[in-house]
Amino acid sequence: MFKSIFDTIKKLDPKTKTIMRFGFISAFTVLVISGFILFTYQAFYASPNLYYIGLQVFKISLVIAISSFVCGLVVDTIKKELLN
Repeated sequence: MFKSIFDTIKKLDPKTKTIMRFGFISAFTVLVISGFILFTYQAFYASPNLYYIGLQVFKISLVIAISSFVCGLVVDTIKKELLN
């Protein structure tokens, strides 16, 4: 199963890989912001709202990463279907 996923990723169009890479970079940036918010909450024991904000930002980073991966695969599949 993982081998087929890796083979599919290797066969992606270079433009699609670039767009997916940008999605992962933006997801990582949001993840770092989330980590900073959660560290601030833990270090200073601020209001619980800060904890929930940190968790929401973490969820957003996961959604960005997963959606960039799935959308990249879908776009590449549609491109290949249209060109054939």
